[in-house]
Amino acid sequence: MQYPFPAEIEQLVTAQMATGKYSTENDVLLHALRTLQDYNESVADIQLGIADEAAGRMRSLHLVDSDIRQKLGFIK
Repeated sequence: MQYPFPAEIEQLVTAQMATGKYSTENDVLLHALRTLQDYNESVADIQLGIADEAAGRMRSLHLVDSDIRQKLGFIK
């Protein structure tokens, strides 16, 4: 797919290629898009965690630690 990128994006891609880490513009863009996808998935996971906490579906680390210690026989 051919796309005429704005000058700012073209400069960013060129700068990344100049590092030697990427051989082609496609490599730069593929890495950028995968990183964006990972970021979006992380944000979605955090939002789920916030929703779970707001709905009371979480336990404190202290309670979880206490349960594990009790099950393993390491009662404080």
